[in-house]
Amino acid sequence: MNSFLLLSVFYLLTTLLLIGEGTSSRETFTYYYRPLNPTAWKHFNWTSITTLAISNPLESFQPPSVEDSELISTAKHQGVRVVGMVSFQNPLIPQNTWTETTRSKWVAQVVAMVTINNLDGIQVDVEYGDWSWVGGWYGSELVSLIASLRQSLPSSAQLTMAINVFSDMTFDLSGHTPMYPLLDLAKSSDYFIFMGYDLQCDVACPPRLGNSNTTLLEHQMSVFIDKWGLDAGQIILALPWYVYGYPCTWETPVDGEWCHLNTACACQGEWQMSFSLVPSHGSHDKVFWDAVADEDFLNYMKDGVWHQVWFEVAKTLQSKYALINKWGMRGAAVWGAEKLTYEPMMQDTVEMWDQFASVLKF
Repeated sequence: MNSFLLLSVFYLLTTLLLIGEGTSSRETFTYYYRPLNPTAWKHFNWTSITTLAISNPLESFQPPSVEDSELISTAKHQGVRVVGMVSFQNPLIPQNTWTETTRSKWVAQVVAMVTINNLDGIQVDVEYGDWSWVGGWYGSELVSLIASLRQSLPSSAQLTMAINVFSDMTFDLSGHTPMYPLLDLAKSSDYFIFMGYDLQCDVACPPRLGNSNTTLLEHQMSVFIDKWGLDAGQIILALPWYVYGYPCTWETPVDGEWCHLNTACACQGEWQMSFSLVPSHGSHDKVFWDAVADEDFLNYMKDGVWHQVWFEVAKTLQSKYALINKWGMRGAAVWGAEKLTYEPMMQDTVEMWDQFASVLKF
């Protein structure tokens, strides 16, 4: 009887292990631009990261600096993959000049970048484009390029693609037609990194100037997965760890209402701020919350002009991380790890890293 019980337990444990081996593990990507905060990486919660993406200065295709070498070595010692990032921008590649020779040269440069820097893979950023290029010649060339890159990289190298979640660069807003040949690109890519941020400049400057709108993200996941048939297991949802601050144009913002801008749409880099530059929450009577964007915002006066700041905290990011579990996506990514405050370590920083780590436990 005891022998039978032991055999039963052994069979059960073996079955569970086999099931576990067949289950896709979660992935968590962290994007880091070292020049903006050179020592931030020394405070990262490494146990919450599966892949670290270094955006610069690795694009120079030169051997890594002493600082980058130390960062890469530390990440690998922590069991974290390290990948580089390159941009594929169609304005740099005029039609009829992109030949087999130029494609091979570009691929060779990227492979050399991976090799020289001892990287575990590469991410190709293709957020730039327009409908005429992406929908036709550019789309087919992009498929050929990524296929060539996949074949030239070591078989163990990770290849991901970063694409806007909600933009006329990603799909035709009127007809909801995919702008990129995503299903073809998926054949050569390990993951799609869908950039769920900068949405305020992707949707014709809506009145809600929040960075990452939960309602829009929910809609787009249904389009990507249900309508276009993308494999949710290839999708990693990237969310922002930075804030946007705007000068109000003419009005004094009323409690709980938004500023208006009379300038061009506020996009990445124009009004982007680090958390350390946000006026202290304690200096304001109220921090407001927008239910549609699921994002906090506050108002403050500077040089006689009212400003409005939209920002994520652990609480507002919770609903966005929940989309990963709801749709069965592969994991999460955060853009702007260098933009949190580490010295001294803020409570918001600790909470956001802790919540990011929870993605691995879904």
